[in-house]
Amino acid sequence: MFVSFLFSQLIFFLQQTSKLDAIKFDIKTITASDFTVEYEISKEMFDDFLSNQFPTYRDQQEVINNRPTGNTYSVGLALKSYLTQNI
Repeated sequence: MFVSFLFSQLIFFLQQTSKLDAIKFDIKTITASDFTVEYEISKEMFDDFLSNQFPTYRDQQEVINNRPTGNTYSVGLALKSYLTQNI
């Protein structure tokens, strides 16, 4: 009887620790794609951005860690900055 009780407690312990191991694995394998948002931009929207918004970014230097890099904004970086400026 004691052995069956011990066995049942061991099984319960292993079930609980395997759940914790699964949670630890999920936490360790978080990637940037887990937080990615997909946003569809039509050709008209992109053309409007290029003609109205991109000229303000064209002559600016990109900034990383609050320091200018000396590189000017690419179209992709300017679009990303424009879309995320009010977040």
